[in-house]
Amino acid sequence: MVKPVRGILVAQLDYVTVLEGCSYAIVTWDRDDRIVYANAVAERLFGWDNAQLQSCSLTTIIPDHVLAAHGALLVSSVVTNGQNILSTPIRARARHHDGHEFDVDVTSSAFPQSNGSDLFVALLQVVQDGLEPERQGVLQRLMLMEHNVMRILVQVRSLDDVAQRIPAAIAESIEWDVAVCWLEDTATGVLKAGGAWATPTRAVDRFIQVSRRAAFLPGEGLAGRVWDTRKPVWSVDVVRDRQYMKSRVALADGLHAACLVSVESGEKIYGVLELLHRSARERDEQLLQSLVKLGTHIGKCLQQLERQSD
Repeated sequence: MVKPVRGILVAQLDYVTVLEGCSYAIVTWDRDDRIVYANAVAERLFGWDNAQLQSCSLTTIIPDHVLAAHGALLVSSVVTNGQNILSTPIRARARHHDGHEFDVDVTSSAFPQSNGSDLFVALLQVVQDGLEPERQGVLQRLMLMEHNVMRILVQVRSLDDVAQRIPAAIAESIEWDVAVCWLEDTATGVLKAGGAWATPTRAVDRFIQVSRRAAFLPGEGLAGRVWDTRKPVWSVDVVRDRQYMKSRVALADGLHAACLVSVESGEKIYGVLELLHRSARERDEQLLQSLVKLGTHIGKCLQQLERQSD
């Protein structure tokens, strides 16, 4: 196990800390369908202040009751010990403060609270007219990715928790095949794998084993390069990338495209996220920038955990 930066973090993030940093509109509500919180993105989307929305009915902004029905299903999930998330986005009609209506895609989940009550959380994004179904699906998966990461961040208590759980949450959401979270080993000053995940439909055991044994100095390999420069890297095909130090095992296990971003906050860098796909893929700027923002958000949450544990 990689030694966490500045020791083990034992605090837990307040959910508002996590939600406020999300790049999507977020609204939370209780079992009575009363709005509890809206982040800054939601305030801009709906034209309401958070203070104005608090205690309003959910139908104030989602008039067709679809989210209330979603909440009822989530309650059932909580009662039956389900996974407490309805991950397939739904289409809903939303209402702005000035009265005009528009379509949004929504993912929602239940956040059990320490007092035994449940808080329901929805991420929303405006449906863009004229998009091809394939591109609309990409946008939905990016939103689902942030939702799944957000759910983990409100539960984690250590850097190791993040490294073990975040790779699967990201890769599964966007349908990539392998994810590795590289962390600094403070004892040796190198990057080592703090956590790794592979889709069960791919036989990539050799790649995962090699990754778990690997170590990178600053500037060494693609992971070391991102660690050193803090700039994201996209490799169309790592098999043909001379700087990729695991190209042979990637070829053997059928892995090609790679995307790497830093996990950082301010002057501090915690590690590097690496994602790999079974096919060679041209640079996807929207995906890359979404991952960059997510890496920064994760880094800010880790920094807040450190402050709370001091």
